[in-house]
Amino acid sequence: MGESRGPDNITPSPRVLQTEPSGVYPSLSEAGLSAIEMAISDGGIDLADELWELDGFVASCNLPDENAAAEQLFAPQPSQNTVAPSYHRSPQSANKPGPNRLYGVDSLASPATSNSGDMSSGIFLEKGRGNSQFFGFTSTAATIALCIRQATDTHHRLADSESLRFIMDCSPMCDEIPCPELNRHAQPQALSSTVAAQLFFEDYHAAHPILHRPKMDVLLERYICHGQQSLSPLEQSLLYLVTALAASSRPIMGSSKAVDAGNLYALALALFPHVVGTPSLDSMQILLLHVLYNIHWSKWSIAWVLCGIAVRVGQALGLHRTSPPELGLEQSQPKLRARIWAVTLILDAHLSMNQGRPPGCQQAHWDSEIFANLKVAELQWPLSEVLRWRVSLALIQQRLNLAFSSVATDEERLRYLEELDAQLIQWKEELPPEFQPEQQTILEGDAHIDIYRLHLDYFNLVQMIHWALVNHGPKAREFIAPRLRASESICLGACLALHDRWARSDHFITAMGVIYRDIAQHPEKLSARTNLEYLRVIKLHLQRMSHQHLLSASLTALFENMVKAAEEAIQDSSVDDQRDE
Repeated sequence: MGESRGPDNITPSPRVLQTEPSGVYPSLSEAGLSAIEMAISDGGIDLADELWELDGFVASCNLPDENAAAEQLFAPQPSQNTVAPSYHRSPQSANKPGPNRLYGVDSLASPATSNSGDMSSGIFLEKGRGNSQFFGFTSTAATIALCIRQATDTHHRLADSESLRFIMDCSPMCDEIPCPELNRHAQPQALSSTVAAQLFFEDYHAAHPILHRPKMDVLLERYICHGQQSLSPLEQSLLYLVTALAASSRPIMGSSKAVDAGNLYALALALFPHVVGTPSLDSMQILLLHVLYNIHWSKWSIAWVLCGIAVRVGQALGLHRTSPPELGLEQSQPKLRARIWAVTLILDAHLSMNQGRPPGCQQAHWDSEIFANLKVAELQWPLSEVLRWRVSLALIQQRLNLAFSSVATDEERLRYLEELDAQLIQWKEELPPEFQPEQQTILEGDAHIDIYRLHLDYFNLVQMIHWALVNHGPKAREFIAPRLRASESICLGACLALHDRWARSDHFITAMGVIYRDIAQHPEKLSARTNLEYLRVIKLHLQRMSHQHLLSASLTALFENMVKAAEEAIQDSSVDDQRDE
C-alpha cells in the first residue's frame, strides 16, 4: 500500500509551514525530527455503477480466494517502537455479577407508535446493579445488530443470540478507561516529547488545530532545560497527551527506548482533577486531547462522555459566542477559541452518531459568526481549508443525530433524512472539483491523507442516511434513492484507500454488517460474489488494524461466522440455480 522512508531518505513534510526557527532545541537533529511517512497509493474511490449491473449477466464464478485478496491489498507493515496501553479490566467491570443482557434489538426498525411521535429506538445493555448502557439507532452496535437480525430472517445459519455477544464482551474494553499500574518515574524523554510534538502537528493539526504552535514550543523548551518540575499540572498533562498520541500513531525515531503510551496516558489521567477543577482554554485543549486519544484506541463511549464535558467547559468559557472586544484577547486568541469550538463540534458529531446518542452541541446554541473565518493560515492549501470543510459536514451530521435523538413521527424523520441527503449532495458539490468524493484525488505530500479522511466521513454519513432510509422509509422500491446500494461500496472503497493509521474500526464493522446483510438477503445476485470478496477483505483488515483489546473472542468469531455464512448462502443459491436448470 505504500513505502516507508527511513532516516537516510528524508524529505521535509509540507503539512506545516515552519514559522519558528529550527534551531531552538540543540538536542534535536534533522533525522530525529523525521518519522516514517507511509505513502498512500492514489486509489480511485469511484466504484462504477457497472459493478452493480452484473446481476443481469449469466456467468459462473468460483468463490474468491481469501489469501490472494489479502496479498494484493495488504503490504507488510513496519513494526513500531510504541508500547501499547495495558488494557486491564477496571474494578467496576471485574465485580459485575452474572452475564450481561441486551434489550431492544427487535424494535430497532419499528415505526412510531404515537401520533405525536416517539424517540427513535435503540439497544440497552444491562450491566448489573442498576447500571446499563444505551446505543441508539445510528450506533455501530445497533447497525450491526439490525443487520444480523434482518439477515437471520432470510438466512438461518447465523444465530443473532450468539452473534451479538460481542456487544457485551466489548463493553468493558471499549467503553471503560483502564486503571493500569502507574509509574510516575517513567517521564517522557526530552527528545521523544519534542519529536512527538512535531509528529502531532504533522498528523493531527490539519483536522484538529487545537494547539498553538509557538506556545507548545515554549513549553517544550522549558521542559528540555528545566525538567518536569518547571511545568504546571496542566502543562504536564498536555505534554503527556501529545507524546502519547503521537507515539500511538507511529514510531518516534531517535528515542533510545520505546515510548509507553499507556503509562503516559495514565499520568495525564491522574491530573484530570486539575483539568476540570478550574475551566480554562488550556483545560479545553487537554479534554480534546483526551477525546482524540480514546478515539484512537477505539474507546468511543468514553470519548463521547469526555467530549460532552468539553462541550460544557467550552460553553462555560463562552467559546460558543462571539468574543466582545472588551475581553482584551490577544491577537491569536479569537481564532484559537473558534478553532477549539469547531473541533469540539466535529468530534461531538462523529461520536454522537457512533453511539446513537444526543449531541452536546446544537447549531441553535452558538453564534454563527464564530465560524466566519476558520482558515488555518499556518498550513498550506488545501490543508488550510480542511477544518472549514469538516465543520460544514459536521453540521449535517449533527442534524442527523438530532433527527434520531428527538421526538418525531415517521413522516417527520423521513423528511429530515431527505433534506439531509440533499444537503450532503450540496456539500460535496461545493468542494473544489479535484477534492470532491467519487473523484480521483491526486495530491503530493501528506495532504491526500486528510482529504481521504474527509471522504471517509462523507461516505460514512451517506451510508448512515441511506441505511436509515432503508429501515424508516416507505417500502416502495421506487422511492429509494438510486445510489443507495452503491453508497455502501463507495464507503468501503474509501476505507480501503486509507492507510491503517487513519482507518476507523467502527466504520469497518458497520460496513461489514451491511454487506453481510445484502449477501444473506440476495445470495442469488452475481454482485453477491463481489460483496463476499469485500467481506473477506474487511475481516482481514479488521484483524490487522484493530487494537487487540477490541478483538474479543466473540467479535473474532462473529467475523469468521459472517464470512462462512455468506459463503454458504452463495453456494446454496448456486445449487438451487442448477436444480432449476
